[in-house]
Amino acid sequence: MQKPSEKVLSNPFDGKEIMDKGGRKIRLRKPNILDRYDLFSALEDDAKNPMCLSYALPMLHVMSIDGIILESARSIKEFRANLVRLGEDGHNAVLEYLNEVNEATTEEEEKDKAKK
Repeated sequence: MQKPSEKVLSNPFDGKEIMDKGGRKIRLRKPNILDRYDLFSALEDDAKNPMCLSYALPMLHVMSIDGIILESARSIKEFRANLVRLGEDGHNAVLEYLNEVNEATTEEEEKDKAKK
């Protein structure tokens, strides 16, 4: 069993800072279940649309942009405002990082399976 400090160190999101093409610093976090619930609730009918979700889900990982906290959206209006703040360059940077983490995780899982 991991100690809490080891979990924080092994988490690829919490506190990770990435840069978008515009040079903005985007600090990431690991979303919790309530964050997901609030997002789906805020999206209303858009939560049923896969294209809308492809833009929304990466935003769950954004903690701040250039030191300014990005609060979790609780309405469609707040979600749209956060999406505008993040912008295309920010969204692409977050998505790229999430893909890298996913690829690394998949490779690690495959190595673990091969060991068994």
